[in-house]
Amino acid sequence: MASSTFEIVRSALAALIVARLTADGVTDVVVGEYEPRGNVTREDRVWIGRARIDQEPLTMGGTSRLVAETVSLDVHVRAPRSGADEDDQKLAEQRAELIFKSVEDGLRADPTVGGTLMFAQVESFESTPDYDESGAIGSIEAVVTAEANL
Repeated sequence: MASSTFEIVRSALAALIVARLTADGVTDVVVGEYEPRGNVTREDRVWIGRARIDQEPLTMGGTSRLVAETVSLDVHVRAPRSGADEDDQKLAEQRAELIFKSVEDGLRADPTVGGTLMFAQVESFESTPDYDESGAIGSIEAVVTAEANL
């Protein structure tokens, strides 16, 4: 069965993030190609969320055509910490920022995401402090955009 562009890019981006986290010595982070479901644990996590591809024909005719693709992927970082005071929130946010730095650095080092894309970059990101019944959560949501040709 042929792989879809979604599957290829999602898998390559997750592998790039794992490799960069390892190289940076950022340990104990669970990286997933899809959003975790069910009972979310207190582990530090990175996952790829919504994926979108827009296509625009560049050439038409004959038996071949060239299509430009713009790929957008949501990347989520979640770093929970026990305790809910201001210091706990600061620690959670600092951990999320450290994890996200590895994501950014990985894309800077390999903007082709293992040769699957022409160029990828972080388009935007937002840090949103959060908490649950167990404590503070550092949370970052980012959009990675890329260009590719079919």
